[in-house]
Amino acid sequence: MTNTQYDVAKRVLVMVVPAAITLISGFGALFKFDTEYIVGSITLVSTFLGVLLNAASNDYNADKPRIDPYEVDNEFTLPTDFPRKDDKNGK
Repeated sequence: MTNTQYDVAKRVLVMVVPAAITLISGFGALFKFDTEYIVGSITLVSTFLGVLLNAASNDYNADKPRIDPYEVDNEFTLPTDFPRKDDKNGK
């Protein structure tokens, strides 16, 4: 799967499918027809495809080094060279 194919598949699963489910459910409520089978089927298929897409993403990223966003190399310190209000030079 190419990067473009992955991006399109992810966009469809994340944006298009939920919008379609909402649209079908809304029309069902407006026109008083049962949407349970249609919405349920779409949800099952999209969930299955989402799992496959996640597996493909994990395989792709398996060889890359993982970056831990919570790992801190440096401590955060405030600068001490700015003037304070009680200094003669500060205002």
